[in-house]
Amino acid sequence: SSGAPGMAMIGPPRILFRNLVDEATLSASPSLVSTLPVGNLQNGLRTAVARSTSLATQDILGDWGGTETVNACIAWRHNWGPGSTWRLRLYSGANQTGTLVYDSDDIDAEPVTPLGELWWGYEPWGTGLIDDWGWWWSTLWFDAVEARSFKLTVDAPSNPYAYVELSRLITAILARLPGSR
Repeated sequence: SSGAPGMAMIGPPRILFRNLVDEATLSASPSLVSTLPVGNLQNGLRTAVARSTSLATQDILGDWGGTETVNACIAWRHNWGPGSTWRLRLYSGANQTGTLVYDSDDIDAEPVTPLGELWWGYEPWGTGLIDDWGWWWSTLWFDAVEARSFKLTVDAPSNPYAYVELSRLITAILARLPGSR
């Protein structure tokens, strides 16, 4: 799912245990702006961002020191916007090798909620107060897998800023509270 910053708490409660990105060795391809490096994705400060130098498809690569259990990914405070996609791939081996244990395929970074599926009273129908802020968040919830490395691919060819930016990347194991999905 995806949305604007104020929408993150809508839906069933989920608890994320330790952000595995904080423990990963990260790299980016192509290289990022030297003053806005990939390591900023491991920094909780809102002003710390990782930024590309162009609109070329951007890969964020991560390696953990061992096998980790993962069933969630959150791209928090990004500028990907409408028409952009993201894709998460998890691998059983280091350096994006071994068996591909999870592949989200391309997902809209800002999907449109079909008419009739809006959460009445929670999701706005039409323009909202924060629509023009230029920041979004995107989430993936999936069945748990064991992985040693990941590759996050962002394709934002229509981004009006002429670069791809992300403030925080989170991969984690989450616990769903009773009754949540």
